[in-house]
Amino acid sequence: HNPKEYNGYKVYWKDGAQLPVGHAQTVTDKAACIDIFDDVHLTDFDEEVKSGIIEIVGDETDKRYLDAVAAQIVDPTAIAKAADSFKVVYTPLHGAGYRLVPEILSRVGVKHLYTVPEQMILDGNFPTVKKPNPEYPEVFTLGKKIANDIESDLIVATDPDADRLAVTVRKNDGDFVTLTGNQIGLLLIEYIISAYEQNGTMPPSPFVVKSVVSSYLADAICKAHGVTIYNVLTGFKYIGEMIKLHDGKDGSYIFGFEESCGYLKGTYARDKDGIVAAMLVCEMAAKYSLEGKTLFDALNELYAKYGYSFEKTEELTTEGLDAKQKQEALMAAFRACPPKTFGAAKAVRMGDLKARKYINIETGEVELSLFPVSDVLIFELETGDTIVVRPSGTEPKVKFYFLITAPDKAEAEARFGGYKASLDKFTASI
Repeated sequence: HNPKEYNGYKVYWKDGAQLPVGHAQTVTDKAACIDIFDDVHLTDFDEEVKSGIIEIVGDETDKRYLDAVAAQIVDPTAIAKAADSFKVVYTPLHGAGYRLVPEILSRVGVKHLYTVPEQMILDGNFPTVKKPNPEYPEVFTLGKKIANDIESDLIVATDPDADRLAVTVRKNDGDFVTLTGNQIGLLLIEYIISAYEQNGTMPPSPFVVKSVVSSYLADAICKAHGVTIYNVLTGFKYIGEMIKLHDGKDGSYIFGFEESCGYLKGTYARDKDGIVAAMLVCEMAAKYSLEGKTLFDALNELYAKYGYSFEKTEELTTEGLDAKQKQEALMAAFRACPPKTFGAAKAVRMGDLKARKYINIETGEVELSLFPVSDVLIFELETGDTIVVRPSGTEPKVKFYFLITAPDKAEAEARFGGYKASLDKFTASI
């Protein structure tokens, strides 16, 4: 799902999570020593299947997996009650979700599922979209035509490897809007916690995990319900590590998410999973439909209850053979002379996770950071908003995350405009 120029590998450890930092470095160091001409050997596929070195994953594994996903449903009655009128449009964007998403939705009781036929075809060239990223509203174009024909309020898409999910919902004016990864995460947190409370099924000492660049409105929701929330570095492997550290020991993991449309409920996996996310979103939408509401209505109610949440990611691409050096120079400039104001707001603290410290920008006082070492800067503003700066690990760009909570949309957008103008001025001066 990355542009092909930046393709890479995902490597998993025996606990189902992506490799922790130390293990990943071991693999990287080993790979760097391999000569692709002398050290890569070929073998006969059929012979290795016979010998048992290659094992084919069959239907029994799919069944065990689907059983584990189905067990994560929060309110088993929601879809059943809405099933006769509840309609969903789904697209796998030419990828792996084409099989298991329809299977899990059928299993939990969705009767009216409509797939996008052109995009149900497995094709790594992704012929119907420019980029097969479900975060982009344009990938829902074909799905919207079907949704309008069948009068559905919900379109669900998984990315080609089916670990991420995005949603387009109908607004009150009849048009569609694609929700952000943060908005879906916030809706799911509120829905899961509220459903557990209503059903009396909340596990002991529940906790939620999210990435540090994801909406801080999640913290407010969890606080209001008495649920612990942990913030971790960007990358779902850190959410997986937090599950391993706490679940069953001093708490019960109930949900994890990151702003880039990655979600996980349950501990059958330690990485984001678009299949369970599709099931939960459909359950949630079905539940709200029984109350005469769409997910767009539910989102507005959430904002009215907890405050308006505005998140925006901006990118600064560094080009050329020295792209990495340009990234490093930009991060070094932020550390050497950090901005003291963003727009009209003062910066009160800067977290430098590479140096594992937080610095009071006015007094210079230093506190220890509990995050692992990472090339990330966190600016905390007097408004309560947060700006995170980090280089991409897969592409030649530096990312800026604006995490804003305000009384209303107008105030949030005004603050964002001021923050971005300050950052643009700072980066242009480097």
